[in-house]
Amino acid sequence: MKKRILNLLRNKEVILYLVFGVLTTIINFIVYTFLTRTFSQDEIIANSFAWVIAVIFAYITNKTYVFTSKTYTFNELTREILAFFLARVFSLGVDTLIMFIGIKILFIYDLYVKFVAQVVIVILNYVLSKFIIFKKGKSNVQS
Repeated sequence: MKKRILNLLRNKEVILYLVFGVLTTIINFIVYTFLTRTFSQDEIIANSFAWVIAVIFAYITNKTYVFTSKTYTFNELTREILAFFLARVFSLGVDTLIMFIGIKILFIYDLYVKFVAQVVIVILNYVLSKFIIFKKGKSNVQS
């Protein structure tokens, strides 16, 4: 198991995903914290706004740097964007569920819950991106 983890960490794609995943998470945390602490916004609403900003950043960086996805037609680009955002909507649901249960039901400090949720989401999003959205295929050639 240790050897498999070390091999994953040597993989350029995994390293780039982790780097941009961390940056996406930081953006998400900054927007969330700003909205909840500065404007006293409800945690679930603030989480949704933070998600929108983070997803836009994630799409651009995942497409360009991590999976180096090439789309040659408008239809390919549309399919890729829709798949990306639909997958992220699914992960937003998971994120919101974790936040709701942790904060509203279990009364755990919101930033602790947000951290746990983000770890789960980064892993989920990698799997969805790697195997569904930016997968190699005839219409989506990768370098």
